[in-house]
Amino acid sequence: MELYAAIKGIPKKYVAEFVEQKLREMDLKQYENIRAGTYSGGNKRKLSVAMACIGNPPVVFLDEPSAGMDPGARKNMWKVINEIKYKKTSIILTTHSMEEAEALCERIGIMVDGRFRCLGSAVHIKNKFGKGYEFDMKVKSPEHEVINECQILLQPIIGNNDFIDEAHIGECCRALNSESLNYEITSKGTGAAIWW
Repeated sequence: MELYAAIKGIPKKYVAEFVEQKLREMDLKQYENIRAGTYSGGNKRKLSVAMACIGNPPVVFLDEPSAGMDPGARKNMWKVINEIKYKKTSIILTTHSMEEAEALCERIGIMVDGRFRCLGSAVHIKNKFGKGYEFDMKVKSPEHEVINECQILLQPIIGNNDFIDEAHIGECCRALNSESLNYEITSKGTGAAIWW
């Protein structure tokens, strides 16, 4: 990572700080003194994304950044990539996973047999080309204690309203110690149903 920082022209006095920040973002701090060639596939992908993002470039190309990762690491990677998008970096992503594309992309283009077939939001593409079934699953409701704790935390922010308006989403996420959800609860994010 220090080599890539030097290649990208980051002044020497800032290199250690940039590398430290990326190691923490990608949850690689514990592996910083281990040879990269011995990393697992998932950690190699994290390292590749970290190297690509050193210096906050205007455009980053990523090829299946979360392939082969366990669900927890994949969600963390998606969170980091979503945060990169909001630092005025454009991301062009190639993937076979529609789930990954939906979580990370505002616009999706699909190629079939080397030909460009469609371009649009995930909702537009599903509505126009989607076939098959959608599976909805209900899970156990949270316990009353958890609901009461959330209400107590959010009461100063939303008052007696039954819903949270757009201006207060960030405050509510901070109060619930879930700031990473702030980027997902948007009209185009994975939490679009919550946003509406």
